[in-house]
Amino acid sequence: MSGGAAVHFRDGGAGGGTVRIDVSGPLTMAPSASIRANGAQGADSNVNCCSACTCGDDVYNGGGGAAAGSIWISAESMLGNGSLQATGGAGGAAGVRSGSWQHAGGGGAGGRIAVHCASQLASGISMSAVGGQRGSNDAGNEGVGAPGTIFTSVGGVRTLVVDNAATSSSLVGGYVRLPASGNGSLVLHTLRLVNSKVDVHYSVNATHVIGLSSDVTTRLLEATSLSTSSCTWLAHSRVTT
Repeated sequence: MSGGAAVHFRDGGAGGGTVRIDVSGPLTMAPSASIRANGAQGADSNVNCCSACTCGDDVYNGGGGAAAGSIWISAESMLGNGSLQATGGAGGAAGVRSGSWQHAGGGGAGGRIAVHCASQLASGISMSAVGGQRGSNDAGNEGVGAPGTIFTSVGGVRTLVVDNAATSSSLVGGYVRLPASGNGSLVLHTLRLVNSKVDVHYSVNATHVIGLSSDVTTRLLEATSLSTSSCTWLAHSRVTT
């Protein structure tokens, strides 16, 4: 799949694909190894029409970054020090029309990573499903892509991480739906939210809910419940209805 384009916008990036790996025994990653389903960056405008020029029908705006795809791994154990990536593509840079910067492309959403291990998941394996950043030359921050999700099940202990790795509250991105689809319930040992916004549809049951950001927002929608036996929220984190 690919990102779309509109009048005065460059082409969007190509979307990430799907990777599935099923191993009956251990899966070992080398330190330099990576498994990626990243979205591609949107095209830069590369147009510079000065204020004294006659600017016609041109593509002054950057293309949108593409959404990431998904990675699903099932193994007895996962060892090593590699990386798993399902990150959204960055938006394309804005161009200039009549001497003024126009609009950069928005970032694509992060994808889905799921790792199922019967016995062990090495701590040296990094995972990222962040949304793409807005393209350059545009002062707005509203175009950051929403984060994806990282799910791990190790020996039956289920953890879900939603982490957009933002550097400020204005760069958190859009909301993530939990569960991702349907009207069932999501049962976890730990739900970890970092610089992210979450819409809870129906029910999420977690032993621990950990908010690790000054801007973690959880909205409860559609007669939902967020059930916890131990809930830790840092200052300024909030649950809204």
